[in-house]
Amino acid sequence: MESINFAKTAIKNYINSERIALKAKESVPSLPAKRFQNEFIHKVNSQYYIIFEWINGANLSEKEIWKEHLLLNWIEKLIV
Repeated sequence: MESINFAKTAIKNYINSERIALKAKESVPSLPAKRFQNEFIHKVNSQYYIIFEWINGANLSEKEIWKEHLLLNWIEKLIV
């Protein structure tokens, strides 16, 4: 039973993060998940998948991340 609740919570978190990505796309570069038949979480053989477009880029190290890279203030305003 606990694993079922965990899975439901995880899916709910993915749905919420996708809502934020869709809203963020209006103001900042963001990449929402690909939608097929208006769904972005896809279940195949009891496994769940989320598909994104490939973007060429590079990871930033902790020392390379600046305040401008963070969207925390923006996300807080969006959620409230």
